[in-house]
Amino acid sequence: MVQAAVQPPAGWADLLAEGRLPRFAMVCLGIWLNAADALVTATIMPSVGADLGGYAYFSWATAGFLIGVASHTNHDSSNFRWFCERYPDFFYIDRIVVASRRRGGGVGRAFYADAQSYAELRYPQMACEVFLEGTNDPALLFHGSFGFHEVGQHVMDEADVRAAMLMKPLCSFGWVRETYGDALPQVPWITRPRSAVATQRPTGTAL
Repeated sequence: MVQAAVQPPAGWADLLAEGRLPRFAMVCLGIWLNAADALVTATIMPSVGADLGGYAYFSWATAGFLIGVASHTNHDSSNFRWFCERYPDFFYIDRIVVASRRRGGGVGRAFYADAQSYAELRYPQMACEVFLEGTNDPALLFHGSFGFHEVGQHVMDEADVRAAMLMKPLCSFGWVRETYGDALPQVPWITRPRSAVATQRPTGTAL
């Protein structure tokens, strides 16, 4: 019977021997960078976000994002140009992304509602597209339930993908424009992002 040799316990000298020092230094640097990143995120980023007026959108775990542009913006999307050739004034939803773990919980609908609350004070309609390649029935149903309707189809030059071009009239815009023109009231919910910290209201309970 062959007896396995007993390895002596390793020490610091073994850790740094045989060219291991550079690797050890890189591991230590990675650990330090991770710790520094966590420290900055926990202590500095909230105040930076508040200073930039974006604290309402600061989140420890990002749920997603929505990108929208106005019709007079210099945007290079062929879908955007398609709308510009046919409609003079609109708010265009260029992209929406929701983290997979947050889908089905109303995040996308909340993004669209927030975009509409901005757009309906400034534009008569909202525009977006849904790709028709593959199974996009849920996306078409989502937009249809939110008031969008198809106004045409377009094959994207840059991707050779057909898209359904959707529009949604914003019924509040006419009244807002007739009442205020371009001089919207200077109130916080119009002129700057909403606060992430809600004011606690009395509920009549001891909780």
